[in-house]
Amino acid sequence: MTLKLILTRLAQVPHMVHITGDSLALGSRVGRNTLWLFFARLGSQGLMLVFTLVIAARLGEAGLGAYAFMSAVLFLGNVFTTFGTDMVILRSVAAAQDASLVPTALLLQLILSVVFIALVFAVGPALPNQGHDAVLGLQVFSLALIPMAFYTVISAALRGNERMDSYLWLNLVQVLAQLGLVWAFIRPGSSLLILALMLLFAQTASALLAAYFYMTQLPGVGRKSSGSLAALIAAAAPMAFLSILKVLYQRINVLLLSSMAGAEVTGYYSAALRPVEALQVGHVALLGALFPVMARSHAGGRAGNPRSNDLFSLAWWLLLVAGGLIALSLTLVADPLVNLLYGPAFEPAIPALRLLAWTFIPFSVNIYLSSELLSSGQERKVAFAFSVSLILLFSLNLAWIPRWGLLGASLAAFAAEVVQAGIFMYLIRRPADEFSQLPR
Repeated sequence: MTLKLILTRLAQVPHMVHITGDSLALGSRVGRNTLWLFFARLGSQGLMLVFTLVIAARLGEAGLGAYAFMSAVLFLGNVFTTFGTDMVILRSVAAAQDASLVPTALLLQLILSVVFIALVFAVGPALPNQGHDAVLGLQVFSLALIPMAFYTVISAALRGNERMDSYLWLNLVQVLAQLGLVWAFIRPGSSLLILALMLLFAQTASALLAAYFYMTQLPGVGRKSSGSLAALIAAAAPMAFLSILKVLYQRINVLLLSSMAGAEVTGYYSAALRPVEALQVGHVALLGALFPVMARSHAGGRAGNPRSNDLFSLAWWLLLVAGGLIALSLTLVADPLVNLLYGPAFEPAIPALRLLAWTFIPFSVNIYLSSELLSSGQERKVAFAFSVSLILLFSLNLAWIPRWGLLGASLAAFAAEVVQAGIFMYLIRRPADEFSQLPR
């Protein structure tokens, strides 16, 4: 049924994309915002690569490993302390220019940050295989969750108001501050405590810039709080649960390969996955720019937004076509690309890359339809889709990694993405989706 539906949609493409002058104006705005987000992600990823190379050159493998450990802990802490409030703010601001939840969300994040920091200070000394310097650095670095709370809520409000230019500068300043401080103060033999202090200072600087943008570019927005902490927690809890599911879904293959097949096979998989994730930047940028428009369209009713409907149809097909072209291109250049990036020692990653490349097509479906559901407040459906696909991914890995190793994990990733796309295609057409934006 899903295949028949997709073929029907493909046949309708020449007739469905009717673009009016108003639609072009809206599309121009979304296109501009997409470029801001694209350059924000591209710039931050490029600078982070340089940052990683500097850490590796000056602190060596052990120092880089310790930094990776600290970053992983802080990443998990940020997922926990954000608690889905960024998406709640973004949707509220985009749909109704209502940022009254910003102060309450900030308070909630600060409370959760204090709890997580206290946990790090209490548990840190008992962590296995971590020296005193690494534990001390982690404890100091965990304090960055405080400025990150300000950064998170303000950047969500800026994106909801489609201030993607400011969001670009926030991202670049944050990474540039980290890179500049590390370049200036970290030397061979420097302690992890100095590194943690530099990273904490960079996060504080980016939070101050975010506060400046908030005061100057969003005057009067969110100055008065509305709603209680309990109400916000209830509203954000599904988003928080979804964030945890997404993190597990994205990382479970690496975790299972590491424990079941060893570090070498895991390295091959990571090498194959990296180009695929890097090329997702365009999809993520487009949906990031489109999300506020989706939220406003749902708030006003789909029938009253013909300009938005045209834009959604165009975006849907643009994502699918781009996904297919990227999949085909990666398949054709997998051999020279792997050898260029990693060298001949990583040739086992080539078949895995060719297989993972074709996840781009179901990924294109998933990122669009999940954004539509999230923009309309149907995060429980998105959580359901991720839960089912996560269980399937876990089960397939357990069955296929012992049998086929690297290719088994890659095939499991592809199968889970395809099933997830089928689930989203089913959920999007349920009667509860009163303002479905699936192109018709």
